Amino acid sequence: MELMTRRQALRAFVVLSAAFVCTPAMSRETLQALMSDLMDAGPAVADWLILTAPEEADNPSAVKVRVQVVPPKELGIFCEEVLLVLEKNPRPAACRFTFSSMTEPDFTTNLRFAEGQEVMALARMSDGSVVTAKAPVKLTVGGCGL
Repeated sequence: MELMTRRQALRAFVVLSAAFVCTPAMSRETLQALMSDLMDAGPAVADWLILTAPEEADNPSAVKVRVQVVPPKELGIFCEEVLLVLEKNPRPAACRFTFSSMTEPDFTTNLRFAEGQEVMALARMSDGSVVTAKAPVKLTVGGCGL
């Protein structure tokens, strides 16, 4: 097996970085089309999709949200994709993650809120089903609700 040279490693890093940085933001129409595709089978609420967000946040630019997807082993499925949605934001699709069968999604990210609202997580499973979870977040700046 040949090892990668420093130049090849740098080239691979630049290409992968450009793929993440150059991804355009999703418009409201694109998001609605994606959500309708995801929800064709009808989303279900599952206790193994855990969305953790603060009830009150004082910095709308960085609200820490944690998502865990741990389906029961007996179902024999895995999470392929997680989409976080903030419907009252100008760009409602806050972020989108894809996963392989070898990973168990458990991540934390900071989201920017335009105003107090519910954050919604949609998880598409390997069998095509979609599960959802919601968490309300109230924004307070200097002790005043937004």
